[in-house]
Amino acid sequence: REEMLAQIAHEIRNPLGGIELLAGLIREDSNSKYAERILSEVATLKGLITAYLDFSRPVKADPTVIDIAVLLEEALQISSRSAAEKSIQFDVNLQEKTVCFDPNHLRQVFLNLLVNAIEASPVGGVIRISSSSKDKEMTIRFSDHGEGLEGIETEQLFAPFYTTRAEGTCLGLAVCRKLCTENNAHISARHLPNAGAEFIITAKVDDLGSGSTVKQKSVTVNDYE
Repeated sequence: REEMLAQIAHEIRNPLGGIELLAGLIREDSNSKYAERILSEVATLKGLITAYLDFSRPVKADPTVIDIAVLLEEALQISSRSAAEKSIQFDVNLQEKTVCFDPNHLRQVFLNLLVNAIEASPVGGVIRISSSSKDKEMTIRFSDHGEGLEGIETEQLFAPFYTTRAEGTCLGLAVCRKLCTENNAHISARHLPNAGAEFIITAKVDDLGSGSTVKQKSVTVNDYE
């Protein structure tokens, strides 16, 4: 299915490029609002195709022992504008622990989960992110105060093209599952009784046999308000 998806996406991308070029010429010649609409729709389709191609590509992991606070800070900074538009705050509580994961993969997982949490959160909501460890495993939790997952089969959330929203690529959580699997980690979701959803990543603290540790800096919610 992934090979088929990649082939279809490649076949669609070429004519889309031609449509985009011609619509741009029309806009320059006539300043038509219809040309603007065409370009907007083409941009949406190109974004979808890029997401599909990214999902179909191999994602071989290069795991190492990393400081999750650094990656999370980057993801929060990237997401800060979207959060500010809804007056959303981040409540971050990380223990002084490390995790064994491909850093680029984990950054993408964080970003995807933050995008989902921001979209699900009401105006003025709080997104809580925490980590804990036990028996050489770290658990990282992302929770929001949105409508939650009541009545939804949580495993379906990680299936390609499954979505409960009208917009989006329908691949964000599927990519999260794929990247976690490549790093010998697991991701799951659950409905929170007091409304909201929680996504849980479980990964090895140190799976490299080196016993190495990385000193983690303190992160507080004030860093991201």
